[in-house]
Amino acid sequence: MNEKIKEIAVQAKIQMVSEPRLTEFAELLIKECIDSVNETLVTELTYTTYDKSMIEGTKQRCVKSIKDKFNIKYN
Repeated sequence: MNEKIKEIAVQAKIQMVSEPRLTEFAELLIKECIDSVNETLVTELTYTTYDKSMIEGTKQRCVKSIKDKFNIKYN
C-alpha cells in the first residue's frame, strides 16, 4: 500500500478494512479528484487566450502533483 495512503488511514483511524480494499478505495477517490480537475471548464474561468493557457498549465501541474504525491498511474 502507498505510504501516503497508510498515513491518511491512520489519521482517519481506519482499522477494520483490508489493505487491498483500502488501497482500491483510496485510488478511486484520488482518480475522481483528478477527473474533477481535468473536467474544469477553462472557458468559464478565462477571458483571453493567455489566461486559458495559464489555467491549462496550472491544471496539468495540479494533476501531476496529485499523481506524484500518491504514486498513482492514471491518465
